[in-house]
Amino acid sequence: MNGNQSRLELLPNEILIETFEYLEVRDLFRAFNNINSRFNGLLQSLNELFLILSIRDRDETPDDVKTLPQIHTLIVKYKTDVILNHYSTIRRLILIGLPYARPYKLESVVLPHLEYLSVILKGSSSVFSISRLHEPIFSNSFPCLKFCSLPRISTIQKTERWTKLLSLRILKVGHIGLFTYIGILTACPNLNIFYFLEEKILQTSTVLTQFINHENLKRLVIKEKYIGPVTHVGILNEYLLCVPNLEYLSIHVTTYHMRNLQYLLEFDWLASIVLLHLPLLCQFHFHLPVFRTKRIDKLFDENTFNQLKERFKMMHNKRYQSKLFIDRKNFQHLQCYEYESTDSSSNDE
Repeated sequence: MNGNQSRLELLPNEILIETFEYLEVRDLFRAFNNINSRFNGLLQSLNELFLILSIRDRDETPDDVKTLPQIHTLIVKYKTDVILNHYSTIRRLILIGLPYARPYKLESVVLPHLEYLSVILKGSSSVFSISRLHEPIFSNSFPCLKFCSLPRISTIQKTERWTKLLSLRILKVGHIGLFTYIGILTACPNLNIFYFLEEKILQTSTVLTQFINHENLKRLVIKEKYIGPVTHVGILNEYLLCVPNLEYLSIHVTTYHMRNLQYLLEFDWLASIVLLHLPLLCQFHFHLPVFRTKRIDKLFDENTFNQLKERFKMMHNKRYQSKLFIDRKNFQHLQCYEYESTDSSSNDE
């Protein structure tokens, strides 16, 4: 033991500090606290430690209190009795498996230094009430928040409590409607990247009495977008009207409810809407899932997919980098077509 300790102490401080930051805070302090003055000094100098609290932890260890100012990241797994206000100095918070009933009383939590928030639901099919979570986010309980990712099964609706969140740069949320979309853009004027799922209730194109001209949004990803008959693309026109400086657009459509995809042979693949609203667009990605059924097998063959390819390519006509992803669900071999207007490529979300 003494020999191992001596060899460890031969390492320079820089390597020890980098190594320590890979260890969970409680394990770190149990192993190295009070060995000698040098190690004590190194431990006190650390400011990017992480703490993991899980359902196996019956209590929050009292010894952790002295290290709270040094905890940079807090990860909570399936644990219901965490008092988040005890960790007021954290900058990253990851919540996995939130409890359904009053999750951590988030409406009363204030984390003035929080920069990163991620809420992950694993293995849970229950309906999760997200309202207690998005209210403190958009009412400025986290004034330094830069990144926020909420569960995709959630549904958000704007309320009167919402205020400005100037710090937010990246936002990923679940299902939202048009007015919540506009409310988020209004509340987050410096938002740069935005992912959301379209509200499941069918929304038809409408004339907005007022809309926001959001100048800072550069990347927009819309998932579960309804694309119906040739002239029906829902409210995509209204979405794009608000973000004139967009440089990247990704549309993930849903075809669960469609009997066939024949209309896609006459579809303009959103080229006219993109041309009308997005003069600065550099990349456009379109994700089309095709589910194998007897009807689809009868109507579609390789020649049909090739026709879709040519149609997409013709519509966008090399005005920007464009890709069509045809994701063949339930087919023997998953195939994905990529049709580009340039030789360059980039990974999609």
